[in-house]
Amino acid sequence: MTQAGKFTLRLAAALVALAGAAGALAQPKEVEIAIIEATTGPWSVNGGRVIKGAEMAVEEINAAGGIKSLGGAKIKLVVADAGARPDDAANAAQRVIASNPNIVGGAGAYISSQALAITEITERAGIPWLFGGSADQLTGRGFKHVFATNMPAGQVTPRIVPIIEQFAKLSSGGALKEVAILAVNTPGTIAVADGVEGALKARGVNVVAKEVFAIQLADGTAIAQRVRRARPSMIFFSTAIAPDTKTILTSLAQVGITPKNTPFFIYGGGAFDPEMLNLMPKEGLEGTAVFANIWPTKKSGDLEARWKQRTGQPWMTFDPAFGYGHVWVLKEALERAGSTDRAKVSEAMHALKLESGPAVAALNGPVSFDAKGVRVNPPALLLQWQNGVPVVAYPADVARAPLLKAQ
Repeated sequence: MTQAGKFTLRLAAALVALAGAAGALAQPKEVEIAIIEATTGPWSVNGGRVIKGAEMAVEEINAAGGIKSLGGAKIKLVVADAGARPDDAANAAQRVIASNPNIVGGAGAYISSQALAITEITERAGIPWLFGGSADQLTGRGFKHVFATNMPAGQVTPRIVPIIEQFAKLSSGGALKEVAILAVNTPGTIAVADGVEGALKARGVNVVAKEVFAIQLADGTAIAQRVRRARPSMIFFSTAIAPDTKTILTSLAQVGITPKNTPFFIYGGGAFDPEMLNLMPKEGLEGTAVFANIWPTKKSGDLEARWKQRTGQPWMTFDPAFGYGHVWVLKEALERAGSTDRAKVSEAMHALKLESGPAVAALNGPVSFDAKGVRVNPPALLLQWQNGVPVVAYPADVARAPLLKAQ
């Protein structure tokens, strides 16, 4: 081959390599976001729904062109099992970070004690991290990269007690007088129960009974009997999972206390879970009220309809709404940061002021955070079981149905 021929071949090879390199540069890298939620253990149902909500958001974002400021980079979800204990969750966080050094943000877990353990790890790595837990400690440690989309327990008391009083008045037609408080022993639920107890006593309400029990209660008979002897005019129950809610409601019904004759006001995730309909008849739930921060309202657009079509589930709980909303919040922060640098993404998170869009639809209202990562003015909603479905009944501007009264 002549020298000219050899030169031509080398030139052609160089041009092919250059074209390949240009093509590679044109393809934006994937952006890795971690979700650490329980896929085993007592929280697995809730954790599984969070993950499905996050997956739904990722599919929508990627289908719409990915992260525009990063050249259309697609989001890749990295999922890890938080297990049953805080140690399990911490170990999962360590493994995820070690195995995926390019993670730019993440979220989880559903339970505050697990989120506390996870964020000890993610904070040291400088990873912006979202969670739906309510324990005040989550944002009270001086961390720079934690962001709470739920209402912290310390804010719940001043927001929930006026709603409890209003609910009592609307439900029974009279002022709140005697209350029994029941609570499962997890950080968030206990903090709320203690706060409500103190606030009610300060208002002159008589707390006639207080029962605290370990999660996964096997038998609520003794608790129900003590509550019956206390003769409360209303019951406040701070719970975490559906089986415990079923155990308490069933045990109380066996001693003649039901939502039809005594107003039930519940704080916590297990009370509006679709699993409840597999655990007890819908008649035993009718009229039960539940305080929530996140739930589809008449202002949420077609989000719930898309979720139901995707999953076949009867309604969208707060679990997938958190998963969906958290991914969208991180997406918006990445758009504003225009970078996958974790510190810049955290800065963008602190500066966020979302007034519209998918994150706002999922998380019920504007989304922004203060210097500690606490959500500014999170929503307060009252749900009520009506005809086998929990619907928003208060406040009126977002309610889907009027409040039912106790008989």
